[in-house]
Amino acid sequence: MTACWSKSKTGVKHPYYMCFWRGCESKGKAVRRADMEGQFEALLAKMQPSRTLYGVVEAMFKQAWGILSDSEATHRQSIQMALRDTEKKIESLLDRIVESSTASVVSAYEKRIDMLEREKLVLRE
Repeated sequence: MTACWSKSKTGVKHPYYMCFWRGCESKGKAVRRADMEGQFEALLAKMQPSRTLYGVVEAMFKQAWGILSDSEATHRQSIQMALRDTEKKIESLLDRIVESSTASVVSAYEKRIDMLEREKLVLRE
């Protein structure tokens, strides 16, 4: 079936479907769009999946859900590890600040700590 438009004598366009398949008995005949789509909607309304198909789809959904759940858990663990590493880096820099006596080194450490604190907030989000 191919969608097409037909123009009436008054110039108004009307939608139709037409079959151009050589073996079709309705080849070249136009069917109004409203009729074709109405029959198709009625056909769809009558259709229901079989219990077997429903069971297969349910199993596929549960499997996909499990894969996503496992992926989420792995991702959460990696974020928690990155958060712990960031906290360790901050502690180490704080220890260095205490031991340092040069103002420029202290300011560099403070900038690095500030950057790590922002990274930590992003990881928590």
